[in-house]
Amino acid sequence: MEEKVFREIYDKAINFRGRIINAITLLERHIDVIISDYFCGTNPKSDELMNVVFATNKITFDSKREVLKYVLTKGVYINILNDNPSLFSDLIKIGDFRNILAHHPICTTEEADKEYLDNNKIGFTKFKNSADDHFYSEDEIKKYEELILDYMNYFRGFMGAKTL
Repeated sequence: MEEKVFREIYDKAINFRGRIINAITLLERHIDVIISDYFCGTNPKSDELMNVVFATNKITFDSKREVLKYVLTKGVYINILNDNPSLFSDLIKIGDFRNILAHHPICTTEEADKEYLDNNKIGFTKFKNSADDHFYSEDEIKKYEELILDYMNYFRGFMGAKTL
């Protein structure tokens, strides 16, 4: 891989990762608010639950998604499910995408060069029993980013003053 091309890919990958991981971190915090509000209401215990339990590396995004599913099916926040019927499938896609960006190296194969030069796509290689390359364009990254921000804004509007 030519140094100039590698630097362009590297810089773009940093940009993609930063934008998506930042947006997901904010979305995740909104999910924390909904869960904390359900179990504690708006009192100091809610903040304590968010800061002591949820703001740790012990509870994954997938685990929070499962707790959120439980909370939303209890009826208190049924409007969230009614307004967003694909919420949980979207959260699975978002979590999977986040994991690719966060944990997989930039693809540096000849195919990656070609994808970048021909289609302006950046690849990330997932290693699990074999190498599996995932290529993304700026437009695909923007679609994920918009999906994440749409949910974040929806949760913010739904929860009002209780959010971040």
